Amino acid sequence: MKSTTRHKFNFLTKYIQKNFLRWKKQYPNIVGAHPGKKYKKGRYLNKYSIIFLVTKKFKNPKSKIPEYFNVKFPDGKIKKILTDVNEMEKFSFRSVSLGDRNRRKDLNNFGSIGGFFERGNHLYACTNMHVTLPDLLSQNQTYFYKPVNQQFQTDTFLFNNFQSIEGFLEVGLFNKVDVSMIRVNAANIQNALPGIGFPSGFLPINSLTVGMSLSMHGGVSLNQPGSVLGFGVSIPTPITGIRLDNLIITSVRSVEGDSGSPVYTPDLRIVGIVIGGTISTTYVLPIQAIQNELDYTFKF
Repeated sequence: MKSTTRHKFNFLTKYIQKNFLRWKKQYPNIVGAHPGKKYKKGRYLNKYSIIFLVTKKFKNPKSKIPEYFNVKFPDGKIKKILTDVNEMEKFSFRSVSLGDRNRRKDLNNFGSIGGFFERGNHLYACTNMHVTLPDLLSQNQTYFYKPVNQQFQTDTFLFNNFQSIEGFLEVGLFNKVDVSMIRVNAANIQNALPGIGFPSGFLPINSLTVGMSLSMHGGVSLNQPGSVLGFGVSIPTPITGIRLDNLIITSVRSVEGDSGSPVYTPDLRIVGIVIGGTISTTYVLPIQAIQNELDYTFKF
């Protein structure tokens, strides 16, 4: 890639990251956006465009993505950047086998894996964006997406059943939810909580489940018991104007490195994944919140 092309690509990436949350509110069923080449009349145009990814393309959407954006580049020039809309296959939640730890190749911090997903022929591990992309969050960037055809080198390592598995960062969302999806080089992951049993489904938390017993299987703390203290909790984040919403607060004890861990009921129904906490409580991101953002299906 030529230097000028690389600069344009990098600028468009940052432009998309800056505007994605606004676009997501404005246009229907957007699940991603990235710089890429527009496909028109059976061929790719030789210029970078903004590629929008949607769960379904409608003939007459209420709010239509424009055919182009006028984008002001660092040199002060305003350029017409074309758009394209591609329909994307949904994620499917397939297992909750715990990758003991997940670590970015170039960072020391690590987290845990809350579940595994499938999309097409690819397998994905789910954790938190604050685990995989803290450097972007420190720059107030709350969205990340890199398509498979742009994933050229290993970003992370997962440790599952004493094996190291290569991972490639694909999705990061940090607004209302805190979630990241990592494409992994693994043919299969067993659907089980190690040493505990097989998950039996999912459970939404509501007023009827306050006080219910829960457990977490953390990458650091392993199995930790607790109970539901409340739900519908909203907490601020270090990024101005960004909050994490509809969280479950529990008495489960977690420590640094447990972020992303699955939380489940005594009958092994999955409630959500850990996003952090205090000395005596742990916040859990409900499984429904992740489903709403990623628009995935269940395989249970």
